[in-house]
Amino acid sequence: MSRLPTWRIVLLRLCYLAIAIGLGMTIVPRLIWLPEALTYQGAALTSFLASLALLCLLGFFRPIAMLPVLLFELGWKFIYMLRIALPGWLSGTLSPELQGLFWECVPILIYVPIIPWGIVWRRYGPGGTGRGSAPARS
Repeated sequence: MSRLPTWRIVLLRLCYLAIAIGLGMTIVPRLIWLPEALTYQGAALTSFLASLALLCLLGFFRPIAMLPVLLFELGWKFIYMLRIALPGWLSGTLSPELQGLFWECVPILIYVPIIPWGIVWRRYGPGGTGRGSAPARS
């Protein structure tokens, strides 16, 4: 059984921490001072993002166990960039708001080489155990 090197665990922890801090800076004030005219989508999004920030804090302490959180973050941002932003940009219909979201999603590309894809495959790929076979120092 192979172990992840310490530097890789540290990088994973920094990924979780970056998401938690980034979300925390925008979501915590929104939770403390709720807007008066909170829409259904705004309420759901605020609650969802607050939960994601908390899960990322947990990922800081358990980086391998919380890999699905990073995979989720990577997944929705890739889907947004490829299916929504790219066609909008190519057709010239991408609004400034959606363009801004695109640039907020771009940093996720840094995470791709940091995620231990071998462990992801062993845990969640076809025939995966769900527990993984590569214990990590966490």
